[in-house]
Parts: sequence; structure tokens; C-alpha cells
Amino acid sequence: MFTTAYVVYLDGNVILWSSYKQKSITHSSTEAEYHVVATTTVELSWVQSLLGELRVSLPKLLVIHCDNVDATYLCANLVFHSCMKHISIDFHFLRDKVDQGSLIVFYISSGDQFADTVTKLLSYTRFEQLHSKIGVSDGGSIL
Repeated sequence: MFTTAYVVYLDGNVILWSSYKQKSITHSSTEAEYHVVATTTVELSWVQSLLGELRVSLPKLLVIHCDNVDATYLCANLVFHSCMKHISIDFHFLRDKVDQGSLIVFYISSGDQFADTVTKLLSYTRFEQLHSKIGVSDGGSIL
């Protein structure tokens, strides 16, 4: 099982996050990461629709950071790799968004992947570093 997580920002503020175990079994880490990006794309579309209804201005280009180089290539590459042909067509929704120019998927190093705070066992120091970067603080600093 693979733990899926994403963090959605708007103007530097976290507006949505999720972490859960993937229900499907994947054949590789690339496929698992591709599933994460596809799921995030669907969630971003929902957020776009909701915020559009509320008349909140949004950037025209949405950006997803992924820490798997092969998954980022798969998102943009129109060549359908034989090792990935079993992926459900439903997950290619994100490819359509990339083709339309409304979404771009960038590689980000694992060291800078903020979602790791909810998917990986981290040292206390590393957890605190990433934790603060996603805008989460302890309750004492709010007062």
C-alpha cells in the first residue's frame, strides 16, 4: 500500500490537504505517484470550481509538484508507455489538463516535498522543518 498525500496552496496559504492509503495496488512507485498527481488534479478542479463560484480570482496555470521524475514525464508525455498501459483511462484526466495548458507538473526533490510530513516517518528536526513550511504551527503561537 502507498500513502497518498497532497497539500494545496492559494497565495501561500494552505487551503486543502489530504493523506490516506491508496486503495489500488500499483506496480511501481512511478504509477503510484502518477495516481497521486491524478487525484490531486481532480481535487484542484473541484477547488477551482468552488472558488470560481465564490468569485475568488485564481491563477490561470495550476502547478503540481511531484517528487518522482518519471511520473512528471508521464504526465506530459503523449507517448503511452507499454509498462503503464494498464492505468485506468480515468487517470488521464490530468494529461488533458496539461495538454490544455491549464496545469503543469514540476519535479521537486524529496527533500522539499512538504507532503512528506503526512506520509513518511521523519526525524523530529525534519518534521519541524517541513511542518513549519506548510504553515502549521503549535497552538501556543496563535495567541
